[in-house]
Amino acid sequence: MTVSGVTVADKTYDGTTAATISSTGTLNGVISGDTVSVASSGNTAAFANQNVAYLNSAVTSQAVSVSLGLTGSSANNYTLTAPSGIVATINPLTIYLSGATVTSKVYDGTTSIANATTLPTLSVISGNLFTNSVTHMQDSLLGGSFAYTDANAGTNKTVTVTGASVVNGSTTVSNNYTITYQNNMTSVIERAPLGILVNADYIS
Repeated sequence: MTVSGVTVADKTYDGTTAATISSTGTLNGVISGDTVSVASSGNTAAFANQNVAYLNSAVTSQAVSVSLGLTGSSANNYTLTAPSGIVATINPLTIYLSGATVTSKVYDGTTSIANATTLPTLSVISGNLFTNSVTHMQDSLLGGSFAYTDANAGTNKTVTVTGASVVNGSTTVSNNYTITYQNNMTSVIERAPLGILVNADYIS
């Protein structure tokens, strides 16, 4: 016995291969008068890989294995062939990153944060970093470049962040995420103190 029309729902990356069956399809080969149908519970589905799949730099679908059970008074008379050719898509998860720590430095004529008294800490302010179901390690942030948008002294200065990536152990998994940056708009550049050197004339 075979089944046709089985479908699996797309999902957003969550670090696992878990998949949700959206339709159990239609049985083919049931003998007239027999009572048999696909079970309403106990069916399982799993993506071939827990990561977002890409083809030519675009998100694409991937294979999903599905296991279905039978129910009904005639179910024991049949063996169901596992459905094949089923695909679904894992879409990237959007996360928002920011340098959440307030940064403060004395004016030095540059947009660099190198001389800041408190360096910004890159953090996820919206979204989640998931634990990979295969490696059993949590995804984490790596890198990130920070800079003031202008070099002038003032309060409520904007510090931007770019170039962050997501890793799982030593493996880059940024493709599982859509990274959006949110600027820190509460940083400070303090005025630089000026010293005045006065040359004294000496009379002998």
